[in-house]
Amino acid sequence: MLFRSFEFDLKFEDLFLHQEKFLEKDELPNNLLCEELFSTTAEIAEITKKIIRDDNSIISYNSRDKIACKLYIIIGMLFQLCKNYSFDIEEILDKNIEKLYSRKERNVLQGSGDNR
Repeated sequence: MLFRSFEFDLKFEDLFLHQEKFLEKDELPNNLLCEELFSTTAEIAEITKKIIRDDNSIISYNSRDKIACKLYIIIGMLFQLCKNYSFDIEEILDKNIEKLYSRKERNVLQGSGDNR
């Protein structure tokens, strides 16, 4: 449970406590979940583009709230995808953090490619 030791603005503890709220909804098939995930991610990119273009890269409270809402939706979809594929989201997050620590120890955080 490495990821729980990190500090996030979003309260992941709250999301885990209330993950059933996401999973109680009618389950969407994976293809629709992925479409929604891509669409919501694109909405974050659009908000970010406007922050850079119109607001001189200064994030307003309004923009921050919009992004936070979209991230909350994305997290809900990730919970559902993990459930659909029988993954434990905590295990996935832990593996990712372990991978990042390993890259940091080997001084290969920068660069590209999965096999660093």
